[in-house]
Amino acid sequence: MQGSAFNERVNATEQIARFIANTAYEDIPRPVLDATRTIILDGLANILAGSRQPELEHIRRHVERMGGRPDCTV
Repeated sequence: MQGSAFNERVNATEQIARFIANTAYEDIPRPVLDATRTIILDGLANILAGSRQPELEHIRRHVERMGGRPDCTV
């Protein structure tokens, strides 16, 4: 039974991937493009605004103390 459920999920993923791969930019309705642009710009604006918040300094210091790979900038 578990194998069957796994195969169904792979099928759904494959179907979604094929739908996306076969969709041309021209096929996307203008309202969808407009909404997508708004959502992306809103997300970027939130990232930029959030990066300047004083609380971020506390988090940055904590993460810095935890260590990690020095080449990671995110």
